[in-house]
Amino acid sequence: MSLSHPPYRSSLHALPISGESFLLCRGRYTVLVDGGYERNKVGSVLREHFPDLNHIDIVVCTHADQDHAEGLPSLLQDRSFSFGQVWLPGRWVDVLPELIRDPKGFMSGLVQELDELSDQYSDRDYDEVEEEDFAEILSDRVRQERARAADVPTERPRPADDLPSDVPRDQIDRGDEVVDLGATEPLDEPSWFADLRKHMRERGSDEAAQKAFKSARRSIHYRRNRAKRPLGAAVAAYWLGLIETAKTIRGIAEAAIERDLRIRWFDFVAYSKTGAPAGGVPGFLVPINAVEQREPEQLDLSYLARLSPTNEASLAFFAPATRRTPGVLFCGDSPLGDGPEYRNSFLDSRPEPWGPIVATAPHHGSENNRIAYKHIFRWSEVDVLLRAGGTKLQPGRTFKRLRCSLKLCAKCPQRGMLPVLAGVEGTHGWPFRGPQFVRGLSCGCR
Repeated sequence: MSLSHPPYRSSLHALPISGESFLLCRGRYTVLVDGGYERNKVGSVLREHFPDLNHIDIVVCTHADQDHAEGLPSLLQDRSFSFGQVWLPGRWVDVLPELIRDPKGFMSGLVQELDELSDQYSDRDYDEVEEEDFAEILSDRVRQERARAADVPTERPRPADDLPSDVPRDQIDRGDEVVDLGATEPLDEPSWFADLRKHMRERGSDEAAQKAFKSARRSIHYRRNRAKRPLGAAVAAYWLGLIETAKTIRGIAEAAIERDLRIRWFDFVAYSKTGAPAGGVPGFLVPINAVEQREPEQLDLSYLARLSPTNEASLAFFAPATRRTPGVLFCGDSPLGDGPEYRNSFLDSRPEPWGPIVATAPHHGSENNRIAYKHIFRWSEVDVLLRAGGTKLQPGRTFKRLRCSLKLCAKCPQRGMLPVLAGVEGTHGWPFRGPQFVRGLSCGCR
């Protein structure tokens, strides 16, 4: 079934692909948040279900996890669509300069670091460690290294108690008015990225980069299968994942440069220092746990810390309500908090929404992010919780037990159901009258 979106229509859909990807249609504007796992999939899904869609105003990548980012390079290269701008994690400033100028050196450094790490953990039997457990083993190491390098305070500064209203009710628009999507940043781009843009345009083919990625993969497979001290399966899988992460980051930047797209950078580390999110497009789409910066601070980090995704640093965004659209909270994989057990809510630094919201399920409804629901429901009433992606472990027990007006899923591995287009669509009067159309799987898991 195909859908069209006249200017007065508002909707939020989870796309039926592996991984996580959401499409927000808000008046005359369209926002895509993340692109799932599959290359060449997002574009075909959009053409099938949204045949009238040929322009996406904002493409957001919450973080470089493969199930969120891997589908974006091919989408940005798809000439069926035009794009306005791309919003990316500011920490990619630690990756892109070397990865674009010297991909062979970058990959060599990554593999060498793997050997050093293996020596540090030589007393551990890697063959008995699951990949997810190994990622958890490394997560604290990564966080601590990033915090030291950026001189992040142990306790994130708390926001002021008297937060102003996000958008005064008498200034809420109808949802179909013209929005200045470039209101908060000069049009000239960061000098470091302008240099990379020039370099990529002059160097022509990316054959050297593809050879570097291929060589790094071969090196990992060799270490996995060697006779003496073979690399554990979890370690090998993790490092192969880092190679794919690097390839995806480079691919997104390449596509954006080729299409001459404007890129905006949102830095989690800068937010950790101030406790005050900033940037985006006020009244339209704003960061929850990041500061928009033209020149994010470049840190001296290991390859592991540069490439390892941590859920805490996954970017979250909020689209405030209008008279015709509900507020929408994009959670990504974020627990929506930091500190011990993530108890310090990121949402405390945002004013309370003026109506019920639609929220995407944090980390596909994972039980590891159960604290996020406490943060969300303390901040706002939730009309709809929309879930995408995930494994047979998701959704977790907390998601299943939540009480809200509607829980929708685009995929349910636990019930063996294939992905479907899932979402809500409304017209004038929402959120007070609720969504007019509902699609997807109503969560019936217990």
